[in-house]
Amino acid sequence: MPAEPQQEQPQEEPEPVSYEFFSGTVAEIQQSRLTVVRTVPGKPPEKHTFILKPDTRVEGKLRTRSRVTVGYISTEEGDIALRVVVRQNLPRR
Repeated sequence: MPAEPQQEQPQEEPEPVSYEFFSGTVAEIQQSRLTVVRTVPGKPPEKHTFILKPDTRVEGKLRTRSRVTVGYISTEEGDIALRVVVRQNLPRR
């Protein structure tokens, strides 16, 4: 009698991490923190500080006054930046 092939159990795929986004201008960069300020006309400036971890992906050259979009998750530890995308500054006309 041939051996029955074992059924492969479907592997559970890890749930994709859903994160929030915050866009603005870099106000301050520290070893493990990034502060971004967003200004909207008619509203006071909104300041947000993110924790930078060793596995945070940074796309582009991160420096003060750069425009960035930060993908982050909120934890008890604080808002942890998972991804930082540096936007090119458009030339002023």
